[in-house]
Amino acid sequence: MIEGYRITHKLNMTDRTVKQNRAIELLAQGKRITDTAKILRVSRKTIYNWQTLPGFKQEIRTKTSDNLLNLGKRVIHVLNKNLDQIEQILEGKRASITERLRAYNMLLSNVRALSELGDLNERLVALENRGQDN
Repeated sequence: MIEGYRITHKLNMTDRTVKQNRAIELLAQGKRITDTAKILRVSRKTIYNWQTLPGFKQEIRTKTSDNLLNLGKRVIHVLNKNLDQIEQILEGKRASITERLRAYNMLLSNVRALSELGDLNERLVALENRGQDN
């Protein structure tokens, strides 16, 4: 018997232990297996064993995707607020050259952050596709 696993025909959200569900959350947030094991006070081997259970890895991928989507929404919200402020500075006739340069710099930073978010999303989709093939 695998530690922390109730024997059932099919593993679903209600069949998992509290620690298994917490492990899924932590791993989906990007925690390492070692850190997750310490937090849950289980061995690393236990975490690796849980990953062999039906649906466990898929649930991690699903939660990771959900986390990234939520993060993306938050980033876009912050970027929109920043862009409104940047537009006001750039359109303002009284803005000094220093203020305008700072505004352009912020704009470039926002574009870079959005680009990185897109790259992360592409990598996640590739990982999900690879996971579905396994």
